Amino acid sequence: MRLQVSPGRCTFLCILKVCGYTEALIEGQAVHDQIVTHGLESDISVGSMGAVNEATWKELVLDYDIPVLVDFWAPWCGPCRMIAPLVDELTKLYAGRVRCLKRNIDESPNKATEYGIRSIPTVLILKKGEKKDAIVGAVSKATLVATVEKYLDR
Repeated sequence: MRLQVSPGRCTFLCILKVCGYTEALIEGQAVHDQIVTHGLESDISVGSMGAVNEATWKELVLDYDIPVLVDFWAPWCGPCRMIAPLVDELTKLYAGRVRCLKRNIDESPNKATEYGIRSIPTVLILKKGEKKDAIVGAVSKATLVATVEKYLDR
């Protein structure tokens, strides 16, 4: 397989390496897509990042008892690629206490519209199906952690 790397792709490959994914990319495929879809199914294991779509939204987000973090992103979004490794870290940090999911707004824009998302990345925190908080933009890990901590059951 031949991989063509443009200056923009170099940045993506660095993110890919930080996240621990070392598989070769299919030519023309965005790295963030590779991260999100790598080995995922509807049944998401503890400590792993999952993708959520229209068909799985109710099961994975609304019907879940613990807080759910949903990262709304798009493959063409630079700030989304910047925040992706931080969201992946939160997935491991809060394994079993917070479900972390990603939603590609290009593939299914309805939920972004429904939740009033006008800019990406936007990270929503939902609890028992109710929107509790939203973080807009590429923020620090400390900001993400502080927001998530507010909604954890003690």
